[in-house]
Amino acid sequence: MNLYIAAFVFSLHKAEPDKITPAIVDAMVTAVFDSPFMIKAHKNKKCTLFTDKVQDKKVKESIASQTSEYALDWKFRYEKGVDEFYNTYTECGICKLGIRENCFEFVPCLCNMDERNYRNEGGQLHRTKTLAQGDDCCDFHVTKIKSES
Repeated sequence: MNLYIAAFVFSLHKAEPDKITPAIVDAMVTAVFDSPFMIKAHKNKKCTLFTDKVQDKKVKESIASQTSEYALDWKFRYEKGVDEFYNTYTECGICKLGIRENCFEFVPCLCNMDERNYRNEGGQLHRTKTLAQGDDCCDFHVTKIKSES
């Protein structure tokens, strides 16, 4: 899904290069993920990010990612946890597409989706490095947001 969003953003920029800038894309990402619709859609949704079922699936996906031959795929390592997990990306499909489409300046804007998406799903993203900023990986450490009840 993130790759489709990236392709859509890149095509908007190509259609209106003087109007669709990284600043506009940052505003679009914020508007979508912080919209009342998205907040309401997740408000009463139970957080499943930290369940064994979801985490076991991510472990399998991370193993499969290491041998994927799809040119725009992600490669990552996933480490399970109880109220946290680690997801380290060494290759990013959005970065690859950004390079291919000569739209890499928009990739960091799209990285902003990660923090907001995890927050809406009940997790807090702690990330110190991203491939989009030239680092050797994207180091996701996601912790469970504790409810205040």
